[in-house]
Amino acid sequence: MLEFLDLTIGWTWLKVAVFFLFFDVLFATGIFIALAIGATIVALITLAFPLHFSIQVLILAVASCGIGYSLWRHKKENDTTPLAEEYGSFLIGRKAKVKRMDEQYHYVVINETPWKAVTEDTLQVGQEVVIRAVEGTVLTIEASDTIKA
Repeated sequence: MLEFLDLTIGWTWLKVAVFFLFFDVLFATGIFIALAIGATIVALITLAFPLHFSIQVLILAVASCGIGYSLWRHKKENDTTPLAEEYGSFLIGRKAKVKRMDEQYHYVVINETPWKAVTEDTLQVGQEVVIRAVEGTVLTIEASDTIKA
């Protein structure tokens, strides 16, 4: 009976790979693709060479971590999305309109994203403003009609 399990363990790893691939497609996270590739590698090795189960799990772990890291590094190198601190520099000089105010902040919307803003000017809702600085998630704004050309 154990011989039967040893012969089919490679096919079992292929089923596990399909299972991980299904979850990667279902959840679209990209996390399970490394596990699916790792399980496929274990299946191919196990079909060629009979190995102890603990060695198979070790191969799965090493292969999945290596593949996952290389996929993450490749994505990080090709990612052109600006980081939050870099994004702030793109906002400086842009115009926006005040959408609402409370006692502490004015709120402006840029690219459909609401931002908290502070200013020394007296502003009204609907007034056009220019972004002068970004401090974390708070913008420093001033009225666009007070800007000197």
